Amino acid sequence: MTTHQTSNSISDERNFRPKTLEDFIGQSALKKTLRLMLDSAHQRSATLEHVVFYGGPGLGKTTLAAFNTAELDVQLY
Repeated sequence: MTTHQTSNSISDERNFRPKTLEDFIGQSALKKTLRLMLDSAHQRSATLEHVVFYGGPGLGKTTLAAFNTAELDVQLY
């Protein structure tokens, strides 16, 4: 794989992922808890404590992590 193909794959992947927690399909209990945690941290102007997402491939762990970083204005990559 060339560097050009790798950067295109990463770009395509980012375009494919939902942009907001509300756009994420499924995991309603997790989304509700995560929304509460993010809103609480934002209201307190505090950092979000450690959050661990675990499970098999394809469950949305990286996508959920990206929501956290977007909500808190920090970088994931």
